Amino acid sequence: MSVSVTLKCNTDANPPVMDYTWYKEGESEPVAYGQTYSITSITKEDIAPFYCKTRNRIGHDFARPVQVTCTEECSKAAAGTGGFCGGFIVAILFIVLWTR
Repeated sequence: MSVSVTLKCNTDANPPVMDYTWYKEGESEPVAYGQTYSITSITKEDIAPFYCKTRNRIGHDFARPVQVTCTEECSKAAAGTGGFCGGFIVAILFIVLWTR
């Protein structure tokens, strides 16, 4: 059994957001591009804070990092599945890029 994690970056921007970039905290290289970032089979290396960067023609902004972690039930499931957990996690990040 494995965990699927989907992170979604919601924005309220004017002008609209042109692109989304996902980062794992502490790393300089992006892990994904697009409004959502999915990890289909989470491992111990994936249990970390993630954040998105959004950009429009005015500038860019960063969401506060969200910690990806396992619950107690997830940890119990991991004991019998070689370090993988069972369950589903969704995190939503919200960024405001607004100019008048």
